[in-house]
Amino acid sequence: MTKATILRCLEEIASKLVELRAAVEKLPEILDEVSADPLVDLGVGQFVDKQKLQPLVAKAFAEMGIQGEAVGAEQVQEMITACRVKLEDNVFSRGIIEVREE
Repeated sequence: MTKATILRCLEEIASKLVELRAAVEKLPEILDEVSADPLVDLGVGQFVDKQKLQPLVAKAFAEMGIQGEAVGAEQVQEMITACRVKLEDNVFSRGIIEVREE
């Protein structure tokens, strides 16, 4: 994998993180629309009522421009491999671990 390829992948990830941050920042507003006490209504605790959570997730995905069916783990691995990332190197996992340790 070349340095340019890695940098391009990092730029794509950074762009998606910006979108995700924006969606998360809007989350309390979305939850306020659902209920005065959304955590109780969603069943947050040991179990979550997925039917109540689905509209929130759908709205967040729509705002991020995410559409279509979810892909499986195998397809994600194929997509990563297509970017010439060796799965056995665990580059992304190591990066996440390093950030958590800071």
